[in-house]
Amino acid sequence: MISMLKENSIATLVESIPFDSRHEINTGVEAYSVYENKGIKFNVVDYRDPETGKLHRFVTTLPMTINP
Repeated sequence: MISMLKENSIATLVESIPFDSRHEINTGVEAYSVYENKGIKFNVVDYRDPETGKLHRFVTTLPMTINP
């Protein structure tokens, strides 16, 4: 599952997920992290659109082995 993270979402950062920021597939990705809310863990990708500069935050349940 991949979805936009709600702006009013309350979650706690658990850990950062390492990724290769130099790889072309990760262009625009600023952070890849695990968050937790009420005992449920999920991954969050912070992505800045290179054309508009707008920051988007996506929540995903994909495995950490998938590139952000």
